[in-house]
Amino acid sequence: MSLKKVVILILFSNVINTYSQNWHFKSGKDAFDGNYRTSYVIGKGEFPYNTPELYINVFNENDLNFYISSSGYYPTESDIKVMLKFNNDPNIIYTSNFVSLSKDKETIFLFSFKNKLDSTFNKHEIIKKLKKGSSLNVRIATDFGDKNLYFSLTNSSKSIDFIYSDKYLNYLKQQENEQMLIAKDRKKISDSINNIFEQRKIENQNRENLLLEILTKAGIVKLEINKAMDILKYHLLIRA
Repeated sequence: MSLKKVVILILFSNVINTYSQNWHFKSGKDAFDGNYRTSYVIGKGEFPYNTPELYINVFNENDLNFYISSSGYYPTESDIKVMLKFNNDPNIIYTSNFVSLSKDKETIFLFSFKNKLDSTFNKHEIIKKLKKGSSLNVRIATDFGDKNLYFSLTNSSKSIDFIYSDKYLNYLKQQENEQMLIAKDRKKISDSINNIFEQRKIENQNRENLLLEILTKAGIVKLEINKAMDILKYHLLIRA
């Protein structure tokens, strides 16, 4: 092979590598899912999954997805832990505490993470961090072993800002306000129930039994009772 061809191949390889590590964004419309905006970057992985992809997309200004694809096949989501380490925050590892898999078991949807101090970060908070660093290292740990991925964050800000349009930000603000109202109503209910407990001098260990009896007499099925009891335990600080 001539020196000229070797040089051309090297230059072509560098162009391809540079392109794949750049962030891209686009919008469109799907006949079934409606309008969408998507932002993504192609990273580096381990053979045979050398080109994993990190995606952020939003559909109809109200449904955001944050996921990793093309990194392998995962039989079950129960043993998956996704760990993130940003180059500008190297001493902190963010570990997923909730993920889900696509139907084909090849895409991992990310929802929330925790750090070593047990602080929780939702997907929006993690996505904001993508704008601040220059690179992201990802480890996907399963019972079958670990996979290490690398994504460039260079020029990620513009692509991510494309996802968070004014309309979508307004939607998020509306959701936040609604959650605040729900939390306020829950507190009123929990305070009222706690006042009844205090007035009747019901001991803490008997409160769960009383609530269980009330729900049962109300004709609520066992599965729904379990869900309701979990919520009540959380808000009323009842310890089983």
